Amino acid sequence: MSPYYVSDDMRIAWIAITHIRKATMHVERWESTTIGASRLHYPAQVDLQSGEIPIVTGIFSNEDWYIWTTRRLLSSFAGSMTQMPADEIAGGEFGNFKYGPSGEVSSPLIGGLNVAALRSKSGAVLKMTYETGYAAMAPIYCLSYWLQKHPIMERLMTPSEMEAYRRRKADDQPGQ
Repeated sequence: MSPYYVSDDMRIAWIAITHIRKATMHVERWESTTIGASRLHYPAQVDLQSGEIPIVTGIFSNEDWYIWTTRRLLSSFAGSMTQMPADEIAGGEFGNFKYGPSGEVSSPLIGGLNVAALRSKSGAVLKMTYETGYAAMAPIYCLSYWLQKHPIMERLMTPSEMEAYRRRKADDQPGQ
């Protein structure tokens, strides 16, 4: 085993969280959304599998929350819990993610709530409440990771692998 070996879950988490963080801003203003959440940031009834890592979490009430992990998307929407394998998600609709369903929030700096509908490859639909405004970029870019980056994950580098690659390339430059 290589000294640089990381589990698939760790690799997915590093690449997905880096992808999401590049697209997000004003994280300190988010009320209910967390990137890379710890156990304190998700409901007690959620039992993650060994090695499974939360990527994005939104907790709004005991009945409305979601946890997008390195393996699946879990959602409690209107009190009904559902889940979908993350690599089976084929697309999604987030509606008016800037202001909420009817435009009631006067500024994107202040998040409201809206409902996203995510579709699996088989056509199943999972609904989840999410925070609008700046925080909406976290689940939107998590979906982007699963649709665009995950299919080519074996060709992507983690941040530490990228840094090591850059150091090797710099060392290979003649005249330095």
